[in-house]
Amino acid sequence: MEKRDIKGGDFTWGERIQLGKILADAEAPEMTKALNIIECLHGKDHPPIYALADYIEEIAEGLAFWVQQEQTLYLEHSAEEMEAGYKQFSEAVGEMASIINVAKCYGKCPDEVLEWKYPTVFMHLKVEVESEKFNRRLQKVYEKKQKYASKKR
Repeated sequence: MEKRDIKGGDFTWGERIQLGKILADAEAPEMTKALNIIECLHGKDHPPIYALADYIEEIAEGLAFWVQQEQTLYLEHSAEEMEAGYKQFSEAVGEMASIINVAKCYGKCPDEVLEWKYPTVFMHLKVEVESEKFNRRLQKVYEKKQKYASKKR
């Protein structure tokens, strides 16, 4: 079994989603999580789990790195978006909204983008979020200038 450099981005978007679900399972014992993580990345053919403790720690450190990077993808939602039901929308579609968005941008099938290396997808999502933040700031500048211009008249 060849180790994968998770921190270096040697995993797919689909694997990232699956790993997130494994780690989010609060009821699963740690040993079960470790086994599920190894099987997610390497399938069922692997050395005994007790022989992989150092590797599992490397994987955990790599995932922690990506979780920290993902904090930059947070986009604050307006009161209007919340009133319109953003939370319900998010609960209803989950990560599928991002998967379909990326697939549409590249004219690909959602299943195909789930096979892309995660850093590629992360950079797409980062650019999308930063573009949205910029556009929101720009809109506020326009509104401010329009207000000032109308007061001046």
